[in-house]
Amino acid sequence: MKESKFQFNTPYLEELEFSINNDFTNKSVDVEMENSFAVYCSKIDNCENSALVKLDLTINDDVTDKPFGLHIIVAAEFIWEDLDQEYANNLLKTAAPEFLLGFARPIIANITNMSQFPCYNIPFLNFNE
Repeated sequence: MKESKFQFNTPYLEELEFSINNDFTNKSVDVEMENSFAVYCSKIDNCENSALVKLDLTINDDVTDKPFGLHIIVAAEFIWEDLDQEYANNLLKTAAPEFLLGFARPIIANITNMSQFPCYNIPFLNFNE
């Protein structure tokens, strides 16, 4: 097995907001969660092969008929060497947020599991679209 030329430094939680919809009463029906996300990528000054990537994820922006709302931002610095710049940019747009989602997933599951509602396991998201 060979180490990837695309690496990251320690990911971190930048922001977390969780709110229960106290008016939500239909606990017996499966509710479809609405997930939306944005990916922000910024080059790090004086470092050609390094970028800060942030995944900004919102679950149920409108909680009118949802049990809860959640907003989370997770981030990490990604570094690479000996990669074509176009390929590195593609990794920053797809692989980096996929990794960050994997970091955010247990945080989301733990927070929702501590609520009065069932644990929410966020599904895989397609970052290619």
